[in-house]
Amino acid sequence: MKQGRWRQFVSRGGNLAFTIFLGQSFADSRCGFKLFSKKAADTIFPLVTLPGFGFDTEVFVIAKKYKLPVIEVPVKWNDDAIASNISLKDTLKSFIEIFQIRIKDIRGTYKIKK
Repeated sequence: MKQGRWRQFVSRGGNLAFTIFLGQSFADSRCGFKLFSKKAADTIFPLVTLPGFGFDTEVFVIAKKYKLPVIEVPVKWNDDAIASNISLKDTLKSFIEIFQIRIKDIRGTYKIKK
Protein backbone atom coordinates (compact mmCIF):
# COMPACT_ATOMS: atom_id res chain seq x y z
CA MET A 1 0.00 0.00 0.00
CA LYS A 2 1.34 3.41 -0.94
CA GLN A 3 1.64 6.22 1.60
CA GLY A 4 -0.99 8.95 1.54
CA ARG A 5 -0.18 12.36 0.08
CA TRP A 6 0.10 14.06 3.47
CA ARG A 7 2.52 11.41 4.69
CA GLN A 8 4.61 11.71 1.50
CA PHE A 9 4.67 15.52 1.79
CA VAL A 10 5.77 15.39 5.44
CA SER A 11 8.39 12.75 4.73
CA ARG A 12 9.90 14.68 1.83
CA GLY A 13 9.83 17.93 3.80
CA GLY A 14 11.57 16.26 6.72
CA ASN A 15 14.22 14.78 4.45
CA LEU A 16 14.79 18.20 2.86
CA ALA A 17 15.21 19.85 6.29
CA PHE A 18 17.47 16.97 7.37
CA THR A 19 19.66 17.64 4.31
CA ILE A 20 19.70 21.44 4.50
CA PHE A 21 20.11 21.99 8.25
CA LEU A 22 22.08 18.91 9.27
CA GLY A 23 24.04 18.08 6.13
CA GLN A 24 22.59 14.57 6.01
CA SER A 25 21.16 12.78 3.03
CA PHE A 26 19.28 9.51 3.36
CA ALA A 27 16.25 8.17 1.52
CA ASP A 28 14.48 7.87 4.88
CA SER A 29 16.31 8.28 8.17
CA ARG A 30 13.46 7.07 10.36
CA CYS A 31 12.10 4.10 8.51
CA GLY A 32 14.03 0.89 8.67
CA PHE A 33 16.39 -1.02 10.86
CA LYS A 34 19.52 0.28 12.50
CA LEU A 35 22.49 -1.92 13.30
CA PHE A 36 25.51 -0.63 15.21
CA SER A 37 29.01 -1.92 15.78
CA LYS A 38 30.17 -1.88 19.40
CA LYS A 39 32.46 1.06 18.62
CA ALA A 40 29.61 3.04 17.06
CA ALA A 41 27.21 2.25 19.91
CA ASP A 42 29.81 3.17 22.53
CA THR A 43 30.46 6.48 20.75
CA ILE A 44 26.92 7.47 19.83
CA PHE A 45 24.54 6.41 22.59
CA PRO A 46 26.13 8.26 25.54
CA LEU A 47 25.70 11.49 23.52
CA VAL A 48 22.04 11.05 22.47
CA THR A 49 19.75 13.51 24.26
CA LEU A 50 16.40 13.26 22.46
CA PRO A 51 13.85 10.48 22.95
CA GLY A 52 11.20 9.59 20.40
CA PHE A 53 11.27 11.01 16.88
CA GLY A 54 14.51 12.94 17.38
CA PHE A 55 16.48 9.85 18.32
CA ASP A 56 17.19 8.63 14.76
CA THR A 57 18.10 12.09 13.51
CA GLU A 58 20.46 12.71 16.41
CA VAL A 59 22.13 9.31 15.95
CA PHE A 60 22.96 10.10 12.32
CA VAL A 61 24.37 13.54 13.18
CA ILE A 62 26.62 12.06 15.87
CA ALA A 63 27.75 9.24 13.57
CA LYS A 64 28.72 11.77 10.90
CA LYS A 65 30.54 13.95 13.43
CA TYR A 66 32.76 11.01 14.43
CA LYS A 67 33.11 9.73 10.85
CA LEU A 68 31.40 6.44 11.66
CA PRO A 69 30.29 4.62 8.53
CA VAL A 70 26.58 4.57 7.75
CA ILE A 71 25.29 2.31 5.02
CA GLU A 72 21.76 2.56 3.71
CA VAL A 73 20.33 -0.81 2.69
CA PRO A 74 16.85 -0.92 1.12
CA VAL A 75 14.24 -3.19 2.67
CA LYS A 76 10.82 -4.22 1.38
CA TRP A 77 8.24 -2.22 3.30
CA ASN A 78 4.47 -1.89 3.18
CA ASP A 79 2.64 1.11 4.61
CA ASP A 80 -0.04 0.33 7.19
CA ALA A 81 -2.32 3.36 6.99
CA ILE A 82 -4.06 2.46 10.25
CA ALA A 83 -1.01 1.71 12.41
CA SER A 84 1.25 4.28 10.75
CA ASN A 85 -0.27 7.69 11.13
CA ILE A 86 1.41 10.99 11.80
CA SER A 87 -0.24 13.93 13.45
CA LEU A 88 0.39 17.62 12.87
CA LYS A 89 1.77 17.79 16.42
CA ASP A 90 4.28 15.00 15.67
CA THR A 91 5.26 16.70 12.42
CA LEU A 92 5.95 20.02 14.12
CA LYS A 93 7.86 18.31 16.93
CA SER A 94 10.00 16.55 14.34
CA PHE A 95 10.95 19.80 12.61
CA ILE A 96 11.67 21.51 15.94
CA GLU A 97 13.98 18.64 16.88
CA ILE A 98 15.99 19.15 13.69
CA PHE A 99 16.69 22.73 14.81
CA GLN A 100 17.42 21.59 18.38
CA ILE A 101 19.97 19.09 17.09
CA ARG A 102 21.63 21.76 14.93
CA ILE A 103 21.89 24.11 17.92
CA LYS A 104 23.23 21.33 20.16
CA ASP A 105 25.84 20.48 17.55
CA ILE A 106 26.95 24.12 17.27
CA ARG A 107 27.14 24.40 21.09
CA GLY A 108 29.31 21.28 21.36
CA THR A 109 26.77 19.00 23.04
CA TYR A 110 28.01 16.06 21.00
CA LYS A 111 31.63 16.22 22.11
CA ILE A 112 32.86 13.02 23.71
CA LYS A 113 33.19 13.52 27.46
CA LYS A 114 36.50 12.26 28.81
